[in-house]
Amino acid sequence: MSQAYAVIAGRERHPPARLAGFVAHQADRMTTQPHWLVAHRSVETVISILAAFRAGAPVALINPKLSDSERTALRRDIDLSQLPGDAAVVVFTSGTAGTPKGVVLSAAAFAASSTANTEHLGWNADDRWLCCLSLAHIGGLSIVTRCTDAQRTIVLTPEQPFVASELIDAIETHRVTLLSLVPAMLSRMLDDAPDWRPPEHLRAVLLGGAKASPGLIAHARNRGLPIQTTYGMSETCSQIYTGGVLLSGVEVRTHEHGHLQVRGPMLASGYIDEQGFRPLTHSDGWFDTGDLGHVDSDGRLHISGRADDCIISGGANVIPAEVENALEASPDVSAACVFGIADETWGQVVAAAIVPASSSLADGTGKRRLAEFLRERLASYKRPRRICVINELPLGPTGKIDRRQVVALTRDRLVSW
Repeated sequence: MSQAYAVIAGRERHPPARLAGFVAHQADRMTTQPHWLVAHRSVETVISILAAFRAGAPVALINPKLSDSERTALRRDIDLSQLPGDAAVVVFTSGTAGTPKGVVLSAAAFAASSTANTEHLGWNADDRWLCCLSLAHIGGLSIVTRCTDAQRTIVLTPEQPFVASELIDAIETHRVTLLSLVPAMLSRMLDDAPDWRPPEHLRAVLLGGAKASPGLIAHARNRGLPIQTTYGMSETCSQIYTGGVLLSGVEVRTHEHGHLQVRGPMLASGYIDEQGFRPLTHSDGWFDTGDLGHVDSDGRLHISGRADDCIISGGANVIPAEVENALEASPDVSAACVFGIADETWGQVVAAAIVPASSSLADGTGKRRLAEFLRERLASYKRPRRICVINELPLGPTGKIDRRQVVALTRDRLVSW
């Protein structure tokens, strides 16, 4: 076992023996009945999750950012007694289209995901994985399970608004070697600390949870950050594609209409919502991710975007991610979110909410420059017909751009362009 502490949270340091004692004590007092846990990013939550695993007690994790009424509604609508026998953890989707649904994960799924991660990244004796993600979601939770399996140290950042300087300080003070980020966090780090260069002991930065523009990735790598882009979701028990390769045990195929499907031992057992439990896959074991994409002849995975985000303009399909990448490649644009709006002639036209990189888009010259930039890169039907310039894009609880909130915020502010 590494001689580093098992969990570091601020000035609190919990060596492996102490942590194991706390976990055993709590597990001995647990029944095997399913229970709810408000998953703060804290040592106490880590202990509770590990104790539940040890006791064989399924635990449903609640995002601490939910209001009391939202928590009450979740508990009222979800009947945990309907969980299948292999259930270990339930993590909830954002619920932007209605009541959140729970993704039911088994201990076997976590074990398969952990093994695949180990085969890809390996472990060093002094590894420390910094967790600045929510423990109520799979990105943060998987750090706990993987480090526990490997008996390596978890470094927890305070549960407060993200501050780049504090994250950088934790990386350096605690000699962090592994780091998981969503693109919004990485962008903030690069912008707020323009002179910072990563220390040599930081050996991998896993970037996932949302679309990252090619420009952001290139900028980070030019600054020396060892970026490994990842793809995965709650239903696949975190990432299944990292650093340009599919992880072991993962099968991927493109099904009808370009939908990406996944099969493997890391898949969730199913969903639970107000309608009860239902399995994730059919008899053939394939799960439809809802993403559009394909695997090329070199085994590289290419994600085009969400199938339900597709814009149909004049009978032609427009993938928002393609337009967003083109916008974000412009030096005048810091970030973009693209969506469709109704149009009597075309059915839908492309609209975009844009965060400017500077004040350059405030005048006609900047707008003409961006229009020319897009004209060289996108077909006419893909280019935005409506634009709204905003200060920042709203994010959901997992760090993804909340596309529905963007639409609500900008619908009445869009201008022809």
